[in-house]
Amino acid sequence: MDIIKETQKIMPQVIEWRHTLHQIPEVGFELHQTADYVKNVLSELGIAYKDNQGCACGILGLIKGEKPGKTLAIRSDMDALAIVEETGLPFASKNGNMHACGHDAHMSILLGIAKLLMENRDKLCGEVRLIFQPAEELGTGSEKMIAAGVLDGVDEIIGFHVGALCDDPRNGVLFFHKSALMATMDRFKITVKGKGAHGSAPERSIDPIMVASEIVCALQNIISREVSPTEPCVISVCKFTSGTAFNIIPDTAELEGTTRVFDEGVREYIEKRIGEVAENVALGLRATISYEYLRQPPPLINDSLVTEKVYNCAKQLYPNDVEMMSKGIMTGEDFAYYVKDVPGTYFLLQNVMPIDGVKYSNHNCKFALDESVMDKIIATSVAYALQEA
Repeated sequence: MDIIKETQKIMPQVIEWRHTLHQIPEVGFELHQTADYVKNVLSELGIAYKDNQGCACGILGLIKGEKPGKTLAIRSDMDALAIVEETGLPFASKNGNMHACGHDAHMSILLGIAKLLMENRDKLCGEVRLIFQPAEELGTGSEKMIAAGVLDGVDEIIGFHVGALCDDPRNGVLFFHKSALMATMDRFKITVKGKGAHGSAPERSIDPIMVASEIVCALQNIISREVSPTEPCVISVCKFTSGTAFNIIPDTAELEGTTRVFDEGVREYIEKRIGEVAENVALGLRATISYEYLRQPPPLINDSLVTEKVYNCAKQLYPNDVEMMSKGIMTGEDFAYYVKDVPGTYFLLQNVMPIDGVKYSNHNCKFALDESVMDKIIATSVAYALQEA
């Protein structure tokens, strides 16, 4: 079987699936139209599936080979983002959401993998499970599907991501990492409680906007003066909400943000210190705070052996377009929960398409994909499944 040739044959269908899914983006766990489409395609391919896996829209497909062997799981996320698309593409979303992270491509790629594996079941040893997972962007969908048993009896799992997650700008390159590929994706919220007043009389207030601004700046001292410069660590305040009018100093201000680390000890330290710094800055400026810290997925730690095997499959197919990364990236992924339970690997494809001459990153309203290289994930995954499953 010429896997590259067979993959290229099905790419028009894969791209058609992707365009349809791109036009119906849904967020979180409520992916009913998306899930129905995926289930219809699985049925057309003759693939048995179970729905309601951990939630109403979780789907688990199953392909059984004609010979005994391992059970391999392959996962795709399904959810989109609440972003209004501005790509101008003919298949752009019009419902106010957007597949601005590439999950529409992930679904169509996994359907392409499924199609080729079904057509070659006589060569497949063992089983392949197809995990279509909601709510990756919330960081909680994988836990629910795991609790439903999608990993029971699974020997290995692989996953993948498209877009612009690497600094390397070369389109069509597959990137692998043998250890900590992605960081935690914890979140925090700080509510500053002050005292409102008229904007013309700030002396009568305890200005929560000013206090919150000082907290935003002070938190960066944790990174620069309390965490080793050799230890990757990010604290980002991404949302600042306060006030109702231009001439009213409000009573409260809210800060929300995310932290990203690879080390569990650093994770515990910054969780404690964000609260301490915010509380003491507020105290010095006569305000008070409330503080919430929500732990979400842990670091995504690839299994070195599985990574090496999948990397070797990719290298045999695309010798000039496969790289082993020397360091991880600070994005987070709830695929981390799967590889905590089962040996596996998660790899990346760089494939950004420019809009108006600019390559926009994931989570941007003008993010777009170069579909011409997506076949590399399909061919690599199929080669691995036929070799190892």
